[in-house]
Amino acid sequence: MADSVEAASKSIKNPSIEYLTTFVNDIIDNQLIDKQFSDSNISLVEIEKVKNVFVNKLINVYNLRVEYPK
Repeated sequence: MADSVEAASKSIKNPSIEYLTTFVNDIIDNQLIDKQFSDSNISLVEIEKVKNVFVNKLINVYNLRVEYPK
């Protein structure tokens, strides 16, 4: 998961929090569809946690801030 997200993230030009969330979800969901985790001992709950960690790390890498209402 990490290798795929890291490699694909090199091509991101104008990220937003929404874009990064969709980006990470799409990559990992496609891996699930391809049954890349079928021989691993990882649960769907753990995969969701990993997705959230990747999104948060990419948000930090791109120095994005959550917009607060005025």
